[in-house]
Formats: sequence, C-alpha cells, structure tokens
Amino acid sequence: MASRIKARKILEGRTLRSFGVVKCYLTLFVMPPSAVAAWSFIWTVATKFFIPQYLEKIHVMRVRVKHVDHPLDDKVPFDAGLLPVYMRFINFWVDTIAMLETKFGVWNGSRLGARLLRYLKLAYSSAYDIYSCCMTTTNRPACDDKGIKALRRADPHFFCVPSLHIAICVLDYFFYKKLFSDPGIDFTEGEKASWLSELKEEGFSIGRSVLFLKQHSVNCLPAALYMMCRITPDLFTPDDARTCISGLLPPAENIAPEDKAEITAYITGLFELLINDADGEKDWTLPLKNWLDSYQATE
Repeated sequence: MASRIKARKILEGRTLRSFGVVKCYLTLFVMPPSAVAAWSFIWTVATKFFIPQYLEKIHVMRVRVKHVDHPLDDKVPFDAGLLPVYMRFINFWVDTIAMLETKFGVWNGSRLGARLLRYLKLAYSSAYDIYSCCMTTTNRPACDDKGIKALRRADPHFFCVPSLHIAICVLDYFFYKKLFSDPGIDFTEGEKASWLSELKEEGFSIGRSVLFLKQHSVNCLPAALYMMCRITPDLFTPDDARTCISGLLPPAENIAPEDKAEITAYITGLFELLINDADGEKDWTLPLKNWLDSYQATE
C-alpha cells in the first residue's frame, strides 16, 4: 500500500495563480523526482512541436499542409484583446505544480508534478503522430496589434489539428480532478472545490480564446477532444468531451445565439464522427487521418 502524501500547509482561500511559477521553473529541472520527466517533456516539445514547424517554414521539411478553415469560423468575431488569455496557456498548468510544491514541499510536490509532465509529453507526442503526416493551418485576419504580430512571428502556424491548447486545458483539469479524488493525497474539500472551479473557468476561457484569436478553426477543437479521449481514457471520456463542448460558448460571448447553436452542433457532430469511426479501434490516429484526407476547406 502506497504511503499517504501529507500536506505541509492548508491553502484554502488561495488561487492557483497566487503561487508564482519562478521557483517551480527552477526546481522541476533539478529535483530528482521530476528532472527526467521535465527534461523529457522539453525535448518532446522542441523536437515534436517547435523545430518541425520551423523546418517546414524554411522548406527543409516537405510534409503536406492543408487548410482546415470552415465557414463557421467567420461567425466567431476576431478579438485581439484575448491575447493575454491565450498566452496564459503555459502558466495555466505550471501554476498547479507550484501549488503542489507549496502544499507538499518541493520533493513531494515535484514528484506529483512529474505525473502531469508525463501526460503533457504524451499529448505533444501523440499530436505529432498527426502533424508528421499532415500539417494544418488556417487563415488569420490582418491585425496591427503589436502583441498579435509578435505571436504570429513566433508561431509558424502549421500544427492546428489537433489543438494542443485545447488538449492541455482538458488534461490539466481532468488530471487534477483525478488527483483530488485520491484518498492518499492530503487535500481539503475546500481546496479541491476552489481549484477545480478555477481550472474549469480558466480552461474554458483559454479554449475560447483560440477561436476568437483565429489561431484555430472549429475543426481543431473536436479533433483535440477526440485525441484526449483515446490517449488518456483513464482521465477523459467521451461524455466529458460532450460536456466540454456544451460549455464552450456561454451566452455572454459576442456571437448570435443561432450561430452559437450551429457552431456547437458542428463541433459535436465532428467529435461524434471521429469517436465512432471503427478505424480507430486499434489505431486512434486513423479517424483523424481519414478526415484530413477527405476534408476540403471552403474558401
């Protein structure tokens, strides 16, 4: 029987953002419980996300590139003001490991954080199984905002399907939902409820930002949800995906109700198409590859 991981502090009333990430960035790569997982994750991000895109941009790689735009994307207004939300993507999950190190001490906190890093590595590596066969991109509107221009200079924008922003938001929330249910790890009920609520709210905000900043098409979201159902069935189920889709566009967003309904129905339909594709029973990538082979973006 595994020993109980006891808390050093009760942290009710603190938000995940309040823990700060500087110490976490420094400790994850040197603490024995997390160093291997941290460096392995960084290597995967470099070799299976950033480097291949830049090699394609300078025409060293020759992987086919398809547009995955959809007419429904035009019904989502471009909003450059959401850039700070979009850029919260990385610290969104680093904040949580900083919380673990504060609550359980650096040794045990980094040990628990290493579990999340291994899932993150899996998400990037699995997405590359699709990217390496077919790169995907979308049209992005002209924008004079300096922050948007900097983002676009840094982002070659060839890895759209599946969306890793969506995949990681899903992964972070459902990883902690499972971790908080472990009776051997010492969280209070108040901490669990508060932090899950925060993760849910911010995860949805980041998820919406990828559409409003035109970094992804409506096609990219169900592809990510499908991938997570297949590669992390211990964390994320098709019913969880359906719940995520239904909550993606709340009434307050600047989209007409009938357009929201149409977008939600489309995302749901594509997700159901992928999850019910018999080709994916043995190889989860086949439904997505088949869809990419057949999809034609509408100009």
